Amino acid sequence: MTAGPWPASAETALRAGSRKRGGSRSFQLSDGAGQLSDGAGQLGKSAG
Repeated sequence: MTAGPWPASAETALRAGSRKRGGSRSFQLSDGAGQLSDGAGQLGKSAG
């Protein structure tokens, strides 16, 4: 069940980053969060 907290933490980091840096880099951060979520999904599949 370690694949759950990953996307959540990524979203919180996204919101914090968007607040601090505005909206120009929020898109780049969102892309990174997508990659993290994909990696978490792969880990969940390999563990399953």
